[in-house]
Amino acid sequence: MNISVEQGDITRFQADLIIVNLFAGVEKPAGATGAVDRALGGRIGELIALGDCKGDLGATTLLYSHGALPAPRVLVVGLGEREAFGLPAVREASARAIAAAGKAGARTVATIVHGGGAGGLDLADAAQAVVEAAILESYTMPRQSSREENGRQVESLSVVEFAAENLPAVESGARAGRIVAESVNLARDLVAHPANIATPTMIAERAREMAGAVGLDCTILEREEMEALGMGILLAVARGSDEPPKFLILEHNKERADELDTVVLVGKGVTFDTGGYTLKIANRGKLWQMKADMTGAADVIGTLRAAALLE
Repeated sequence: MNISVEQGDITRFQADLIIVNLFAGVEKPAGATGAVDRALGGRIGELIALGDCKGDLGATTLLYSHGALPAPRVLVVGLGEREAFGLPAVREASARAIAAAGKAGARTVATIVHGGGAGGLDLADAAQAVVEAAILESYTMPRQSSREENGRQVESLSVVEFAAENLPAVESGARAGRIVAESVNLARDLVAHPANIATPTMIAERAREMAGAVGLDCTILEREEMEALGMGILLAVARGSDEPPKFLILEHNKERADELDTVVLVGKGVTFDTGGYTLKIANRGKLWQMKADMTGAADVIGTLRAAALLE
């Protein structure tokens, strides 16, 4: 998903769909939602009065502008009760809204920053939560089929901020949200691949490519190097597979190791079933999920990517 931050009035923004919000219990919308309501001749207010738009957390209401706005569709997403509002609510509202936008067939979407105004949240944190949730909600697993996907998906999201002086905070938050979410999705991609594809060699090469792109130091130890270092237990496990083992080391700020505290993350990356197919009951043990035994390694790879880019 392409992410951009734009300064302007959401009522004048050209997109397939624009997203505004509403707290539970609000009888008359204000702020950006109020501006959209006025442009629509009070139609959001009418839906509130009828009880069809209540502001419940994650609930969405779709309206058509019929030419009253440049955007043909308006989506109102609920933020829930004001007293319980926080960043988790922002993430849920953003995820539900982007899912509803995709279901409506929108390819280009613009949104305000939920919680950045009347919600009282730090603007950068709120923008990060909006972008994180939108990208994570839009994730699709890598396909092993030649068939085309039938699902609808948002291609671009513009985060619109009215006040020019707030743009640096929104841009900073949106950038952080994109980095974190894309790093999570990198780990998701690795875990999603079946074990005959996500071999130690494939995972190590993906990590090497990522490290080169973001500036991490990458070292991959081969079997002979592991034998020289006495990694007997690891090599014993690896004997259960005909795939060659790899020991992957990613380092961030390696050149500053003498002046910075050291934090070490370790992730297990077993890419085959070590327990024996005959020892598990498929319908109870969910044998197919054994491919996720390398999730720890995938999580560390994604985390190091985020650390490098958020520096």
